[in-house]
Amino acid sequence: MTKMTLSESLIAVDLTYQCPACQFPLVKRGSWFRVVSKYRCEGCGRMIRIGYPEKLKLFEKHTHLLGAFTGLACPNEHKPAS
Repeated sequence: MTKMTLSESLIAVDLTYQCPACQFPLVKRGSWFRVVSKYRCEGCGRMIRIGYPEKLKLFEKHTHLLGAFTGLACPNEHKPAS
């Protein structure tokens, strides 16, 4: 069984998590979501727990953002050396 991990590539990227109670969006860096276990929703005021399964779903949902950054810093990284 392979253990899934939270992508290191998304720690500096803004991720959006919606409150499961009221759907109020919370936007924070991936690094914040990696360490937090609960927060108070600004929309409904409830204390919201974010467990590891929720974090995995959140990071998986935002993996498409990795493509937006891949190759931009080093456009020649996939070209064969001359």
